[in-house]
Amino acid sequence: MSYHPVFDDGECGDREFATIKARNKREAKKLAGEMRANLEEDLRRSTAIECRKCGLTLVEWQERYAEDLYATGVIRRSTADSYIQAIQSCSLIANKDISRITEQDMRDCLAEMMSCGRLSKNTVVKNFRTARSALEHACDEGLIARNPAKKVKIPKMSKTRPRSLKVGERRKMDALIQTMENPLSTAAAMGMYMGVRGEEACGFRWRDRRAEGGISFLEVNEVIAMEAGRAVLKEPKTDNSNRKLPESQKMKEILDKRRAEQELRCERYGVSFSDQLFILGDIDGRPLSPDKMRKDFKAVCEAAGIECTFHWLRHTFATRMIAQGVNPRTVAQWLGHSDPGFTLRIYCDADEGALIDSLGFVDSIVG
Repeated sequence: MSYHPVFDDGECGDREFATIKARNKREAKKLAGEMRANLEEDLRRSTAIECRKCGLTLVEWQERYAEDLYATGVIRRSTADSYIQAIQSCSLIANKDISRITEQDMRDCLAEMMSCGRLSKNTVVKNFRTARSALEHACDEGLIARNPAKKVKIPKMSKTRPRSLKVGERRKMDALIQTMENPLSTAAAMGMYMGVRGEEACGFRWRDRRAEGGISFLEVNEVIAMEAGRAVLKEPKTDNSNRKLPESQKMKEILDKRRAEQELRCERYGVSFSDQLFILGDIDGRPLSPDKMRKDFKAVCEAAGIECTFHWLRHTFATRMIAQGVNPRTVAQWLGHSDPGFTLRIYCDADEGALIDSLGFVDSIVG
């Protein structure tokens, strides 16, 4: 067997020869592969000596990379934090010098995360992919010669979808929304009857509500994101997230009631009402925190014996729209998606009631 290494800069190393003794061709190929892998690992170790002077651990390298992306506006603070947390979960390699991490280290790390039981399979896969991406970036920057995670086989992620409320649960939720106190009642209605995200609901101001041709609309112009425990005003998630949503009669009544409450509260405390006020915020101009809103909503649902998160309201809205025959492209516009196919794949699962309702059509086509 001969082995002729080629480096990342295009230069070739000296050719090495070795004799392999085997019983057959298949065994010889297997032994040659193992020998080649060992030679490549030795080469990786030797070419990484110069890199060791940087002294960066994997988590330190990820922190630097994530901070650069955040500083240039490529990602949000919460996304940068999630990149770092993903590496921290890879405990066997997180605090190891990036130039000393081997392929076996990566395999051991993946096996440890899969067996520890602290994280779901999908979370393990996502975090490991983040580590692999960080190492690939280190290769691109010349800090290491090869990505030790490149050849590690990663399990496939399990297919999961956000859950929607079933018919009986929807009725209970409709009734619960009417008994909730504001601003939680209005927030839940926005999720259930307009399909908005929690950050979008908290970012609505009264100035975003306009009437055109006898129809009231809410425009998604800003969102409230959480950064380092603080509520921060941001632009919508994507260009498609910046959208104008028509209000149903029920939603219009809920928003009219909320505005009347805020106007009365302003009058009581001698504060001028302004369209700059957040619909879900207080009269002092502060917005409602999305984290607090989600936490309060979950607590109210648990007290009422309903299993539901705020995001399930959005998923329920999309599922009901599709079940009623609304064009997927229209549903995508409601949700702020650019791809209707994404809407169908992620947010719209089978609705038991719609399945039963379709029996009449099935009877008509089978005679």
